[in-house]
Amino acid sequence: MARNPNPRIHLTQKALGQTIGKAIFHQSSGHDLGGGAIDQETGQVEEWDQSGSLREPKEHLEKFPWVKFDRTIEVDVTTLDAWAAENYVKYVDFIWADVQGAEEDLILGGMNTLRNTRYFYTEFSTTELYAGAFGLNEITERLPFFEIVEVFQQDVLLRNKNPWG
Repeated sequence: MARNPNPRIHLTQKALGQTIGKAIFHQSSGHDLGGGAIDQETGQVEEWDQSGSLREPKEHLEKFPWVKFDRTIEVDVTTLDAWAAENYVKYVDFIWADVQGAEEDLILGGMNTLRNTRYFYTEFSTTELYAGAFGLNEITERLPFFEIVEVFQQDVLLRNKNPWG
């Protein structure tokens, strides 16, 4: 795969959720005319595709009106725990999760893996950008075996109090 020159990296084309199967993914599009990424080859503002989610957009539509959610697709979904088992991953040093409002789904589908994860870095929202999106309090309530290391605007770094048992 051209985007993956490192043989130690294995890409999986599945969404992470709380169940295994299929789900509707809300694709994002639009143009951030204020600070969007510029395509290096064409010099044009690139299409915004960084807000897609398994969760339906809610307050995102008002807060970022230039982001559109005009398309949905059906995607394969697995859980973090199932992925870890299939790939023989028992211990994890660091997870960086950017799941656009689906933090609850990732956490509920990955409790065993998260118990064996040293650091967990994820986004959170102070408003319900996506239907049912977790805030920081909900994340820490679901992960009582983690403690906050630092909060960075809308992201949090958590450390497992007792990694690997």
